[in-house]
Amino acid sequence: MVEYLADRDERWRASLAGHLDTVGDSPELRLTAIFDASREWTAENSAKGCSMVNAHAEISDPSHPAYAIIIGQKRWMLDLFTGVCRDASVRDPETLARTVMLLHEGALVAYGLQVFPDAVRLASEQAAALLAAAAARNREA
Repeated sequence: MVEYLADRDERWRASLAGHLDTVGDSPELRLTAIFDASREWTAENSAKGCSMVNAHAEISDPSHPAYAIIIGQKRWMLDLFTGVCRDASVRDPETLARTVMLLHEGALVAYGLQVFPDAVRLASEQAAALLAAAAARNREA
C-alpha cells in the first residue's frame, strides 16, 4: 500500500506539474490548471475518486507508514492552493486556500460517488469565482 500510494502521489505531482508548466505565473490560470489536471487525472486514473481519500478511509492511524503519504499529499495540495491565493494578492490567502481545497476535495469525492456530472468542472468554476471576487475586494480596499 505504501509503495502504491507513493507512486500514485509521484505520478499525480508530475502530471500536475505538466499542466502548471503550460500556464505561466497567472494565479487565475494556475488555479484553473490545477482543476483541469484533476479532471483529466480522475477520468484516466481514479474512477472512484481520490485514492488518497479512499486510502484514508482504511488507514487513519498516524503511525501507519502510508498515513504520512496520504496527509503529505493533502498538505502539499493546500500549500499549492495557498501559493496561488497569495500570488493573487488576496487579503486572507490561507482561508481562501482552505475554501478552494474544500471545493477541490469535495469535487473528487462527488466525482467518485457519481453524485452529479462534472463535479470537478463545477468546483473549478466556483473556485475561480471566489478567487476573482477576493482579488477584486482587495483592489477596492
